[in-house]
Amino acid sequence: MKLPPLFGFFRGWWFIVALVVGPAIILAALGLRALRLERMGREQELWQQQSRLVLLVDGVISNALSAVEGDLRRGELGPPAHSPEREVGGSAYFTHFVFDNRQLLIFPDDRIFFGEVGLRPAQVPVLSLSGQVVGIIEQARGAEAQNREQIALDAYRRLGTAEPRLRPWVDLNIARIRHRQRDTEIASALQSIDWKREDSISPSGIPVAMLACSYAAQLPDGRRIAFVGLFRETLAYLREGRWWLAYQQRAFYDEELVRLLSALGPGKSVAVKADARLHELAAIEKAARQSAPRRHDASTRNYDYTEDRGFLLVWSPAADQSETWYGAAIRAERIGEWLKPLLTPLFEGLQFGVTLRDNRQQPLWTGAGSGAPVGRWERLRSVPEWELGFVAPPEAAGIDPRRILWYGFILLPLVMLIVGIAAAARVVRRELELGQMQSDFIAAVSHEFKSPLTSIRLLAERIAGRRHSSPESIDEYCRSIDSETGRLERLVNRLLEWQQIEAGRKRYRLEPGSLTEVARSAVELFRPQADTKGISLGMTTAGDIPSIRFDRAAMTDVLENLIDNAIKYSSSGGRISVELHADDVQVTVEVSDEGIGIDPDDLPRIFEKFYRGSRGNQEDVRGTGLGLALVKATLDAHGGKVDVKSPPGKGSRFILTLPIRGEEEEHAPGSDRG
Repeated sequence: MKLPPLFGFFRGWWFIVALVVGPAIILAALGLRALRLERMGREQELWQQQSRLVLLVDGVISNALSAVEGDLRRGELGPPAHSPEREVGGSAYFTHFVFDNRQLLIFPDDRIFFGEVGLRPAQVPVLSLSGQVVGIIEQARGAEAQNREQIALDAYRRLGTAEPRLRPWVDLNIARIRHRQRDTEIASALQSIDWKREDSISPSGIPVAMLACSYAAQLPDGRRIAFVGLFRETLAYLREGRWWLAYQQRAFYDEELVRLLSALGPGKSVAVKADARLHELAAIEKAARQSAPRRHDASTRNYDYTEDRGFLLVWSPAADQSETWYGAAIRAERIGEWLKPLLTPLFEGLQFGVTLRDNRQQPLWTGAGSGAPVGRWERLRSVPEWELGFVAPPEAAGIDPRRILWYGFILLPLVMLIVGIAAAARVVRRELELGQMQSDFIAAVSHEFKSPLTSIRLLAERIAGRRHSSPESIDEYCRSIDSETGRLERLVNRLLEWQQIEAGRKRYRLEPGSLTEVARSAVELFRPQADTKGISLGMTTAGDIPSIRFDRAAMTDVLENLIDNAIKYSSSGGRISVELHADDVQVTVEVSDEGIGIDPDDLPRIFEKFYRGSRGNQEDVRGTGLGLALVKATLDAHGGKVDVKSPPGKGSRFILTLPIRGEEEEHAPGSDRG
């Protein structure tokens, strides 16, 4: 069985696939396998390097935390973590605290403690007073309550001599009474009182500075402004931790001082930020109580969240086994600052980035080169809630150029093959379309030849057989034979003309002439045919049409072709018009009809050879498909152009433009001189 030519063509292409692409695929597969093995070796080496780094980081962090634990065991708590005197490194970034057997949580650096009301840490100095001193205090307060101010002043003076530790409190009370007696100005009196000392407290334990502020707050608004310095200085000392206070006391005094500074009146108030350190200590206290250790024989470490803030806590038991714990805490925001000098030297010169995160996937520290997606996470043993992540090296994260090369061995032949098949398929499709068009052309030409030949043969038989009614009939038959012969001649000339155009041998004879006369002759030639079909055919000119150089025979054929098509594609009662107008540079001829029009999909191809629109086939209008191709070729040879407009359902309008040339201009290519 013989295969179709197209099937044999593609069978040949499959042979090329096997011959060209097959070796490329084998070669590329071997190359990719070698690259894969090499990449696996690099990944294994990288994994081992990262594993060693995990152990190294774990050891560095563990040693740093062990140093903090050692400081706790020795009781070397040092200056407060927020103090500028504190050195960088070690436990400098930690807030230290003591958790005693009475469930008191004490922050020695800040002199704040948390616990039940009435309980006081052992670190708080106790002001023990003798019976004589207590008696004097009661006498002074009783006399002041009875408005016996002179007796109260004498009692306070004796109290200052009997108990020097109460001297600031005594001076404050004396200044207050004398101010009430209008003996002195309270502002100047307060400046002389030594209330700034750490032990300047009242018998009830309240700092003398806070009592002085409370006395100043009772003054009228106009006089209170003189005590802004007192309020601000007392607030600064309070936040420095100058006096031992319970958290509730410290928070209350802080709030009162902030309120006093912000209520001095329009234009005099002082804006003060809230004490962030106080809030941090409260958060540490919650974290410490919820993660308090249970073992008493070893140090422990915890990382936990409270109020959406992360804290690392280190606990070390007291050496005397008294169920007292020494602790240190660092908030998550400062962990990166603490770890930077410890971990940065470990990763200098490495090709990959690294990052440290907690159990909520919040970053704690990032090394150089990090920021890209992390490919591997490893949990640390020093702090189980922490993970160390490694970012892939840039060359591992990108595309290997050699891999691209091996892929190219496959893709390039495939692309060439696909392009070749697509081009061949396009050529085959085009040839099939051209063959079909040529087949339609032969059928159309045969029909065009057959109709006039049949008419000529029938008319000749009538004349030869003397089947005519009168001599006038013979003249009519002869005119019909002449008309059909002219029709055949035009068809043959059109075919010969196209053959010359295709071969490049067509020569146009350009001579001066009137395009109006050519158009009028064409209209008159087809008027009987239009009248027979009931179509109105007319011609109009706008102004004077100048003489131009053109090939009379070729332009005659162009106009006759357009008018003939207009008649073919128009229905009875329609109208066909030929309009001529000119300007300074060109002459325009428009042939318009009210026929079936041209399908929008056919418009781009109507000037191709052998092409016939779909509506012509639907209306059973015969043609060779060369008419409009000849029209375009003729206009191009004359240096003009042809355009067509065919709105749906509104007929067609062909617009021909020819240039007006001077006598000195050269003739168009492919033309002869007139």
